[in-house]
Amino acid sequence: MFDKSDLLSEILKQYVVKEAIVTQADRTFVKKNLYPSSDFYCATKAYRDIKFSQSNKDIGYFLDERDYSYEGERAKYVGNAFHTYLLGDEKTHVRGVIEKAGILITKELPMKDEENHISSRLDAIVKIREKLYIVELKSAKSYAIMEYSKECAPSKMHQEQLQLYFHLYEMHRHEPEIKALTGGEPITSGIILYEGKNDHKFLEFAVKKNQKMIDGLLEYSRRVFGAAKKGKEPIHVLEPEDFECRYMCKSKYFVMCHGKEKNEKVEAEKIIDLNTWGFAEVKGLNKEPKF
Repeated sequence: MFDKSDLLSEILKQYVVKEAIVTQADRTFVKKNLYPSSDFYCATKAYRDIKFSQSNKDIGYFLDERDYSYEGERAKYVGNAFHTYLLGDEKTHVRGVIEKAGILITKELPMKDEENHISSRLDAIVKIREKLYIVELKSAKSYAIMEYSKECAPSKMHQEQLQLYFHLYEMHRHEPEIKALTGGEPITSGIILYEGKNDHKFLEFAVKKNQKMIDGLLEYSRRVFGAAKKGKEPIHVLEPEDFECRYMCKSKYFVMCHGKEKNEKVEAEKIIDLNTWGFAEVKGLNKEPKF
């Protein structure tokens, strides 16, 4: 028999959380743009990020220890490692698999829509069988990928992210630097590529440009910044049980919207991960935010 221990794990958890908070403190800035990867699921959150970054930029409003965990920081690291493996690392001159395969046109391409306050960095543009595609790379837990596979559709948030990339590319495709890479050709097709964090299996979706969805996202951005200019907060529409609200929003915002702490009530969820773990038991959520 062995005694369970947390001597090392607790030190690691505490250190990683503190390091994450210090790192974030160094990045404190006044928010002037929305980012497709994080700002298009709740207008209230986006509004507060803008307003509080302006009024609290020197006092660390965003540095709430409740919003950090070892698991969350580790998930970010795994996601970055996935990108580095496929796209390479400019700092160390490491070539990624996509480049080695001979299909990479450009990677991590920064673009902005100043009028609509949108800023982002495209993961990659590739050329396959003489056709250009915008690529969005995502790592996810196997049970999430199984859900996308069952629904035959990627996450709506990831779809919207790719649609904004179509919009940003169309705005900039005639600029000399981009035209030199893509010939200035329009791009109306994209790929969302998932890799399972547990089993490293791929799930891929082909996505077409959807102008109606793009128009809706641009209207969303205008609404958020219009509210910020007027100082009138948009009414939140997410329920406290919604995934984005429980696991992606800041703890202080959650309390402001719902009048209680995150996960105040113990809820049950069943995680099914056939590829790796079989049927998981029904578990109660702890008070740590999930990522």
